[in-house]
Amino acid sequence: MASKNKSEFLTGLMGGAFSFSPVSHAKAILFLIICSFSLWIVQNLLRACVRQVYKMSENYIYVSSILKYTIKVVLVDSTHT
Repeated sequence: MASKNKSEFLTGLMGGAFSFSPVSHAKAILFLIICSFSLWIVQNLLRACVRQVYKMSENYIYVSSILKYTIKVVLVDSTHT
């Protein structure tokens, strides 16, 4: 009798943990789809931000190298005159 109660108890635990009704199964799949879509959107937004920061830093490096060159040319020209 005790083993029957124990097996029913374990079956109840396992059934509650691993069985889905069709409605809860559909809700879980829908939840996973929404989460993955949301993560995809966040990933694309972060990628766009990183790309923009990279472009800005690339422009900064380009402008700073032009300024360095200009300063060198101006200093060299001013010392030669």
